Amino acid sequence: MVPEPILPAVWWASAEEADAGWRISPWFGAFRPYGNGWIFHADLGWLYVQLDGVDGLWVWSEGKGWLWTNPGSYRYLYQADTHRWLYFLKRKNGQARFYNHATGTVE
Repeated sequence: MVPEPILPAVWWASAEEADAGWRISPWFGAFRPYGNGWIFHADLGWLYVQLDGVDGLWVWSEGKGWLWTNPGSYRYLYQADTHRWLYFLKRKNGQARFYNHATGTVE
């Protein structure tokens, strides 16, 4: 008898299933996973997602680069290349808007 291969659990497996392939995470919000590391997040747009090995996520976003967050800090995202914290405000005109604590500006 050949054992069944054990597939690693995907990070979003516990997120509630919604219509048309969307998932809803109680802490990360609504997103649609594409099975290749990419998701479309309802607020943040296209993201490439990697687990951090603990309880958080590293997400790559065009224009922001690598950002880190976890269930205890989300809406705050740590921007790796600038070593600064950004606070996600809202999506406006198709773009995610953040408050940059270091500069005191909205990006």
